[in-house]
Amino acid sequence: MTTGLVIMSKIKALGYTQQTLADKLNVSFQAVSKWENGTNYPEMEMRSPVKPLKVLDICCGEGKDAVFLPRNGYIVTAFDLSENGIEKGKKLVEKYNTYVDFFKADITDFRATGCYAIIFSSGVFHFIKPEIRKEITANLKEYTNKNGIHAINVFVDKPFLEVPPDKDARRFRWNSGELFMLYHDWKLHNFIIPQFEISLVKNWIIFYMLK
Repeated sequence: MTTGLVIMSKIKALGYTQQTLADKLNVSFQAVSKWENGTNYPEMEMRSPVKPLKVLDICCGEGKDAVFLPRNGYIVTAFDLSENGIEKGKKLVEKYNTYVDFFKADITDFRATGCYAIIFSSGVFHFIKPEIRKEITANLKEYTNKNGIHAINVFVDKPFLEVPPDKDARRFRWNSGELFMLYHDWKLHNFIIPQFEISLVKNWIIFYMLK
């Protein structure tokens, strides 16, 4: 889920208007509008890790998250299938004078060979075919440091919701509970279901490693 969609869904859930949120944050409603439509983002700060932690951003898109993390002390590797997205990410790196190890790869072919403290994936696991999900998640788990974290969201079918046909043949929705089964030996830290359309449910799941 994008930053704009998160802000929009929270405003709606709280019964706020753009002006209400703007007044609480001492900004203009135009600023909130730009956050929602993705033309600008709120200034955010993240506490730097005690020691540099390696992060893998899977299918990083245009690199907004991948570039945000090293600005706060993280060592980031990020990949995406889109060359255009990678190029935009590299321009962000130049803009903020930081470094991200960008490269082009397909999530279905990529296999980790180095260890990471954090593995992050937003809204791309539905491109993994069901028959290779276990293999891919097992690989990512194997190359995660002790006490590491996976932060993943997936689109999930819910039996009580009618889902329209997906026009993209490359997408494969997950069954409810399927991702939990693949992480049965890990500790679940957080589980969020933001529902922004009646036919669309996306689960945000954060797992801690137990060793």
